[in-house]
Amino acid sequence: MNKKTAVMFFGMTMASQVWAAGEHISIASSIPYLDESLVQENIVKECASLGASLSNSLSTELSNVGYFVDKVDKLDTSKDLVLEVKITSMTAGGSFVFGKQTGGTAKATLFKDGTVVKTKVFNRTSGGGVFGVYKGNCSILERITTVFGKDIALWLNQSN
Repeated sequence: MNKKTAVMFFGMTMASQVWAAGEHISIASSIPYLDESLVQENIVKECASLGASLSNSLSTELSNVGYFVDKVDKLDTSKDLVLEVKITSMTAGGSFVFGKQTGGTAKATLFKDGTVVKTKVFNRTSGGGVFGVYKGNCSILERITTVFGKDIALWLNQSN
């Protein structure tokens, strides 16, 4: 790559991040389930902090790409820039012998002044890593929500 191409590439990379720079975006202080009845009952009861975990991860990752994040208890999608995220599913199962099978899905919708700008569904699965069979399901699901925060912030930043 010659010097001119490198400078152009750097300029385009920086220009893609201008939209986010200094922009305020609202997210829920705790990400809710789209429909709690579709999620395993034991996950809803035992892993009660998944929504807060996803909100915290999302807030951190959005800040890292240049947004000013406003966490609110109730989203108003009719004004300003709002990122509505819902946990659509969470599953956990498996055993010490067969390993863990945990996974989740989240849906993100970006609103600008009440209009849907874009929507995407994110899926993740995890066995918990090298020693996953020794970890609790909630621990693995927390890890998945942390990755959802990264995935969503990356998607939002890339497609601007």
